Amino acid sequence: MRFALQAPADAATVPVTISWTGSDAGPSGLDHYGLQQSINGAGFTNSALGNPLATSTTRQLTPGSSYQYQLVAVDVADNLSSLAVSNVLTPAVYQEAAGTYTAGWTTANLAAAYGGHLAYASAATSSATFSVTGTKVAWVSTQAADRGKAEVYIDGALKGTVDLYSATTQSRRLVFVANNLTNGTHTIEIRVLGTHSAGSSGNRVDVDAILALS
Repeated sequence: MRFALQAPADAATVPVTISWTGSDAGPSGLDHYGLQQSINGAGFTNSALGNPLATSTTRQLTPGSSYQYQLVAVDVADNLSSLAVSNVLTPAVYQEAAGTYTAGWTTANLAAAYGGHLAYASAATSSATFSVTGTKVAWVSTQAADRGKAEVYIDGALKGTVDLYSATTQSRRLVFVANNLTNGTHTIEIRVLGTHSAGSSGNRVDVDAILALS
């Protein structure tokens, strides 16, 4: 099974997509998959799939709780595959207040933001740094017509440049994801570039939240 952080829907949960692949070597063909979930070490219970042959599903995980999944494939002749069991997952949300900021940032209350507030800056000298724990981290921001560009560094290494321009305003967007990090504590730094794409009218960069999954 594979796990990926997805764009957050609200301030209480971390949306995580679980995906898998399967096949049937025999003549019967696959009939369905069975997914089960365990929360905080409790017994596994069935976790319904919208389509019996779906190969992915999104679950809303609560920060501070732990989750584990197991999956079985069943063919038309009712033969069962071996059980696939995931590692224990622990999701976390680091709100903008958890970061360390250089000069130039402003905090704003915004109902559409993840948790109801965010920080923003436009100057090229502005940066925000978070210390997070997990094997996957993601930056949640706002995309809009007046948004600019920023670089993302993880553990001091440049991992990408993000352009936050969008013709329409989109809040709580997952704009950068880093997968396959070593399990432990990592530093994620967002550096405002003070530039924007041709279509944008401004350089503003929002830091809404950082998500992590370990």
